Amino acid sequence: MLNRIIYGVSSKSIDIIYSIVIGIMIINYLGPEEQGRIAFINNLSLFFSFFITLGLNSIYTIICGSNNINIIKNRYGYYSGLRALGFLAFMIVMLVIIYTTKPDVVLIALPILVSKFFVSLNLYQSIVDGRGKFKEYTISQFISLVITSMIVIFCIKNNYGVIAIASTFLIKEALSFFVFYFLFDDGKYFKISFNSNKYKTIFRRSSKLMLSSIVVGLFTQIDILMIGWFISDSSAGVYSASTRLTTPLNFISVIFVAIFISSLIEKYKNRKTEYYHLISLIVSSLFSIYIVIVLFVYYFGGDFYFKIFSHQYSESLSLYYIHILGLFFIFLGGITGNHLVIIKDYDSELKKTIYAACLNIILNFIGIYYKNLEIIAISSVVSYALANFLFFITYKDRLFFKSLIKGFNPFLATSYFIEVIFKKKDI
Repeated sequence: MLNRIIYGVSSKSIDIIYSIVIGIMIINYLGPEEQGRIAFINNLSLFFSFFITLGLNSIYTIICGSNNINIIKNRYGYYSGLRALGFLAFMIVMLVIIYTTKPDVVLIALPILVSKFFVSLNLYQSIVDGRGKFKEYTISQFISLVITSMIVIFCIKNNYGVIAIASTFLIKEALSFFVFYFLFDDGKYFKISFNSNKYKTIFRRSSKLMLSSIVVGLFTQIDILMIGWFISDSSAGVYSASTRLTTPLNFISVIFVAIFISSLIEKYKNRKTEYYHLISLIVSSLFSIYIVIVLFVYYFGGDFYFKIFSHQYSESLSLYYIHILGLFFIFLGGITGNHLVIIKDYDSELKKTIYAACLNIILNFIGIYYKNLEIIAISSVVSYALANFLFFITYKDRLFFKSLIKGFNPFLATSYFIEVIFKKKDI
């Protein structure tokens, strides 16, 4: 259990470190305007990423955690084939939108868009989470991100342009796929298959989760898109900087869910009381971490922020404080979303996402009207609160909501996880 925690934390920590350290280097190097263009493209591609992911990641994680290798490989083939076809639709839609609305960023966009082909083929994260392959993933990510980091630093040191920086996104995704494949897969999992009958079955069983993945972009990516379209690239860059230190922190929630997903699946099937208790322990752990983060940020304040960002991003500090306050609702997303997938309640996943998306768009338009980035930041926090907490106040599974409330005790998890780590108690 201790090894699983160590490697689980390490695998996600590598991603966090890269996202924060290299991401901040890129932000400071490009400046608000060029960073705004990169952020716009990234968010637009994430907004339309439902063409690529099709909402299948969570489903495949559950499959990997409860099936044999032959089933896992066959599903990989069907899912990757369908996602590869989705990538073609993604490219067409993205190029049309960018060419008609912001033609000046087409060349910058190309390497970022092509990188999504490797995202469409890469289902290894689901295998890692479902089967506990954290050690292998940690090694492969370390290798791929070290190489990518060296390339980014080389580009910055030699004053390469924004297109070169955009190309590093393609290099990162390609390496992430190929390094894991050649070191740990070599045909064991990867397969690509095209079968129209299987695709019909997948769509029939997972259509609501797929729809949810479409709508989710309306409250996770729409902020920067609306700022880039209706205010300016520079404002989009400022807003992007304010999220640079908060968005990667969501990996903390991802780490906890990834470590315990197999236990959650097993306990829900066989021991529901223990399942809800584990939910409370995870929430308690995340709430404790959230309190520490908030106290750290508000104690050190601007001094800490401007040791990281240049003063050309001074307008983003107030936005950063707002995002930090709402961080816990982002944390809850990994728990609530996976709970609904585990119990196969795709209706609720779709509903909560639609409600949050509508609220976010309405509040965003108010912020756009007044050209006030703080209102847009607040709308993001409120939308996450609705989707990942408020929605469950009236949810039919009362035990789940009670387990969330119980987890708001920051001391609940401490003694339990000490027992797990030092007394080798199983979770």
